[in-house]
Amino acid sequence: MDAELQGLHAFVPKPKRLDLDKLLESIDDLFSPRTFDALPEIARYDFSYAGKCIAYELSTAAAFHILRGTEAVLRKYYEAMVKQKRIKSRNWGPIVNDLRARKATAQHKVLNNHLDNIRASFRNPTQHPEKVYDIHEVQDLFSLCVDVVNRMVSITEKANKSMQPPANESAD
Repeated sequence: MDAELQGLHAFVPKPKRLDLDKLLESIDDLFSPRTFDALPEIARYDFSYAGKCIAYELSTAAAFHILRGTEAVLRKYYEAMVKQKRIKSRNWGPIVNDLRARKATAQHKVLNNHLDNIRASFRNPTQHPEKVYDIHEVQDLFSLCVDVVNRMVSITEKANKSMQPPANESAD
């Protein structure tokens, strides 16, 4: 039995600031209610794998998934909020600059500032081989990105509700 066990490896996650069960099994519980289900499929995939990477302390891999998931949500948010004369670029910086320039989205200054900070401080250094994350930094990044994702989904839902025609009143 000792000979057979020598070829086996076990990875046991240690407790984190973020709940291990949620990181591994129910990442959606770390977002605002109904937010996770509103995300594009690729963003759900990336956030799910980010949770697993955080649980097993694969911090830089987690950062890639977190930022990729956030960028997917940003693109969906842009398409939902900007209906006409969209920019051709699908890159994070030009999208945020266009959002700042438009009347309907410029009012969301906190969101726009957070998005630009994430792009400059985290996304760009992570995409280029300039940044390696430790477990504490990546948990902070996860929380920061969950905040902006929650904001984008909430703003989009409110905008969609305001564009719906009023329900017909029934005559009694």
